[in-house]
Amino acid sequence: MEKIKNKHASHSLKFNIWLYFLYLIAFIAILMWLLQIVFFNQFYLRFKEKEIRRIGEILSEEYKVEDFGDRIFRKTNYGSIPVRVFNRKGIASLSSSILELATPDPLDIILFIEPLIEDDEQEVFHIVEDPSVNGSQYMVYGRLLKISEAPDENIYLYIISQLASMDNTASVLKEQLVLITILSLIFAIILSFFIASKLVKPITQLTDAAGLLAEENYNIKFEGGGYSEIDKLSQALNYATNELSKTDKLRRELISNVSHEIRTPLTMIKAYAEMIRDISGANEEKRKNHINTIINESNRLSDLVNDILDISRYESGTFEINCSETNISDLISKIVTNFRVMYQNEGFTFHLDCDENTIIYADETKIQQVLYNLIVNAINYTGENKTIYISLKNKEDKMRFEVIDTGKGIPEEKIDRIWDRFYRAGEYYNRNTVGSGLGLSIVKNILTIHNAEFGVISLVKGCMFWFEMDKL
Repeated sequence: MEKIKNKHASHSLKFNIWLYFLYLIAFIAILMWLLQIVFFNQFYLRFKEKEIRRIGEILSEEYKVEDFGDRIFRKTNYGSIPVRVFNRKGIASLSSSILELATPDPLDIILFIEPLIEDDEQEVFHIVEDPSVNGSQYMVYGRLLKISEAPDENIYLYIISQLASMDNTASVLKEQLVLITILSLIFAIILSFFIASKLVKPITQLTDAAGLLAEENYNIKFEGGGYSEIDKLSQALNYATNELSKTDKLRRELISNVSHEIRTPLTMIKAYAEMIRDISGANEEKRKNHINTIINESNRLSDLVNDILDISRYESGTFEINCSETNISDLISKIVTNFRVMYQNEGFTFHLDCDENTIIYADETKIQQVLYNLIVNAINYTGENKTIYISLKNKEDKMRFEVIDTGKGIPEEKIDRIWDRFYRAGEYYNRNTVGSGLGLSIVKNILTIHNAEFGVISLVKGCMFWFEMDKL
């Protein structure tokens, strides 16, 4: 556990969340610097170009409108953008300002009219520097408005807009961005640390609790953290803890019970083997009895091991059943006949009431094991009259099997535990009973696999075990 903590200490979730916030702020700061400083001038030029071209296209479409002069004035933000309309000789006919009706500079003719004539272009666009003012630039736009049969009568649109110097603006933005970047980083460090701590706190609590769980402390409780995902995780961990607690309890009981069940036959095998060696070796009758005892105890051990293996396969889900049409009436009759032969000298009476030709779809071998275990259980716990009642009845689309003993019954508070592994109703059990203590647990697993309904009912005298299955 300590190794895990040390390994991840320098790469904690809190640190990573905090670091990701810093990455985000750094990315935003870099993006702001690129957009506001590095590419600011390009954005400005694109904006101005788009604005001038838009005005040119609108005025070109509205050229023949009667109030074209007023529209020029309005479209150019009331004369803030110089616009002139003139002919090939440079004589202006309209302007966004009365003062600009004078003949334009010859440079205008060279930059606009000549390219429109020579290259047969509909519009031209240039950025030029004003030689009279160092560093001053203009964005100028020319467009052919009217084509006449006489080239000298062609009408042209001329727009010029001075570009503002971005140096002062960029300096102001740089100072602001430096301040914003520093404040953002400080704020991000504090905020990200607070958020990371708040997010990580419930996870840290879950991790600490999980460490205690790894040390087999099943009394811990995983607390939620106010987030749906963490709440769901804590609920799942609490459920897992509860199941692990049950599993650990069952494991301890299983080890204790198996140890107890194995110890007695091993002790007897060893004792009787020593008796053969030391006492009855020369006495054939005693030796035979001792050997039979060893064989019986060995068989008991073998049955116990086989039952444990069966239980393991059932509960791990690795066991497969081979179902087929099974005549359960014949199966019950054969089993009861065998028991009558086995116990004919011990005074047991088996009463059988069985409907004939009842067919079910099941694994015949496993259903036979269920019937055998239930009848053996009745034999183990029947009363002094040693009477067992067995019945098989059909009811509509189902069949119902019942086996009733005439013993002392099962206390109501212990009925729910009767299917547990190695559970025995203590005062009703003695070592002479047949079986490993896993019979009813095996019955439960087999019937569950077959989707059968089953249960136990404590009667005034004795108890009744039953199960129901669909019949064909």
